[in-house]
Amino acid sequence: MFRLMRPLPLPRKERLNGLISEYRRRQRYPPPSVVSRNASIFVGRDHDGVVAPQQWSSTALGRWNNTAKGSLGWRSTAEFSTQLGKQDTLESEKSDASKSTNNDKFTKLIERLKSDDPQALEDAHQLWTEISINYQEQEGVLLDLAEAILDRLQKVGMGERTQIMAETIVNDLERLSQEDPSIQPPSVACYQTLVSLWSQEPPAGNPEQAERSFWKLISGWKIQEPTTKEAKSQQTTLTNSLNTVLRCWAISGKPDSGMQVNRILAKVTQAPKKAANPVTIIQPNPETCHLVNLAWQTAVVSANSDNTLQSKDYLYAAKRVHGNVDFMWRRAQRHNHDPARTSINEEWLPQPSVYSWLIEMYAQAGAYDKAKALLDRLIAPHRSSNEATTIYRQHLPLPTTSMYNHVLAAMSHQGKGFEAGLVLSKWVSQCQQKTLNLEEPETTSSSVETSLPSDTAAWCQPDETSCLLVIHAWGCVPEYRRAKSAENILQRMLELERQDNPRLKVLPSPTVETYNAVLQAWSISRHYKLSTPITQVERLLVDMNKYRRYIKENPCAPNMRSYELLLETYARFGYKLGDRKRRMDKVIREIKGHRKLIPSERCLELVELCQDDTWKLEG
Repeated sequence: MFRLMRPLPLPRKERLNGLISEYRRRQRYPPPSVVSRNASIFVGRDHDGVVAPQQWSSTALGRWNNTAKGSLGWRSTAEFSTQLGKQDTLESEKSDASKSTNNDKFTKLIERLKSDDPQALEDAHQLWTEISINYQEQEGVLLDLAEAILDRLQKVGMGERTQIMAETIVNDLERLSQEDPSIQPPSVACYQTLVSLWSQEPPAGNPEQAERSFWKLISGWKIQEPTTKEAKSQQTTLTNSLNTVLRCWAISGKPDSGMQVNRILAKVTQAPKKAANPVTIIQPNPETCHLVNLAWQTAVVSANSDNTLQSKDYLYAAKRVHGNVDFMWRRAQRHNHDPARTSINEEWLPQPSVYSWLIEMYAQAGAYDKAKALLDRLIAPHRSSNEATTIYRQHLPLPTTSMYNHVLAAMSHQGKGFEAGLVLSKWVSQCQQKTLNLEEPETTSSSVETSLPSDTAAWCQPDETSCLLVIHAWGCVPEYRRAKSAENILQRMLELERQDNPRLKVLPSPTVETYNAVLQAWSISRHYKLSTPITQVERLLVDMNKYRRYIKENPCAPNMRSYELLLETYARFGYKLGDRKRRMDKVIREIKGHRKLIPSERCLELVELCQDDTWKLEG
């Protein structure tokens, strides 16, 4: 039992108002120790700050009531009830008047926000900060005000300040709705606006925050049956929000953006059916698939700039995108009973650049077989005149020179000379067939040579890089037969150059780089006769000097790299030749006599090392 201290001598009215206010506060927010509201009663606070217990026995409660009545001058308990009722009536009237005034003020502020008043946003944010602390009288207008502020923030545009303001408003509304069930939680429009604000262009965008807002958006929805009209509208809204988050990840430039996009899609589309709130209703649309491809492409570019990717990483990214491309083609095809009448939904078709990127990734990973298979998939409809392949010929992109070069590069790095030569041979035949099927070009008296029609540009032709890659594929292995096959590519280029029909000239003219590639193949080739590689290299140097001698600037004239390859051949195989020193000195004199060449350090080093007759260059 507590001994009550005598309260401070305050006016009777002020003591009564304080007692009623404290009573209401405790009735609205009872402490956890209160078992029953009926058994509880307000306990006053004395001037020392001592508070009486919430639950007393009947004797103690009666004594406290008598003391309280005596201190306030109450004549009976009924007087306390009467005063409490009067205070409730007065406060109710004040609350109604305040709500009416605030509603008018909020309505005018919302109209100002919709009318693009420049000062309305600052006033609304300041007002929101005030009412989020004392919200008892604004329960009905909080959601409308929050939606109006968020809409205005979305129109304002970019900036971290805008994002933080929107996040604060949504968090405040979530907190208030949890504290007071009468306050409505954030609506779908609030979360959609928040997702849109966080999904801005880099560096303003924050994919983690956008994704978090998206999960909040779908967590509070009751997924409806797919057959209802509301479900279709719901699916469109959710899919658009999903695409917004995926786009934010795709353009973020982060190395793991591809993995994050796949994780989100797996969580959305593969939710367990027995879950309380499954979200399998969110189905990807064409834009979703395009964003998946974009995310993997930007992820590879970002990781490649840091030089952290390995062959397996390129292969993994290529397989992911390739599977997505196959899925898009299955969704795009609408088969009928007649295969020739198959229609295509062009919205689902992959971008043409995706095929080039896939071939490049397979080539980087060393999977030349997968790269060649994808290239053949693009070539096949254009080789066949079957009516069933017409639909694919219209929608599959034409192969480009870069696609061919990526395949040839993958074969060249692994020394697949035969496979690379076969690809180049079929490529040349295809180009010649396409050009011969065109109409005959017109000739004029003013031009001696005929020009090809502009339509031939639709089909790509080999360039110098293509020929160099095939030569390197043959010549990277030190074998005599492979060096001879590498020189056959050069001879094929010279043969087509001498053709009278310009339609057959589908290979570029040889240059000094082409000859140097063949020289390198011969300089490392192995033969039972050591003099054979030397003889072949010397012969090629003579041919380089004779090429277009009547032209002032010979495009195949030997450069310093050509002479270095000759000296390396002497150093590698000429250790049994009695005149190796003489030959090497002759080469140095020839270089010094050239007006544009100066002996390099490599040449002088080889000559010095070869002063020893028994020394030979390894490798």
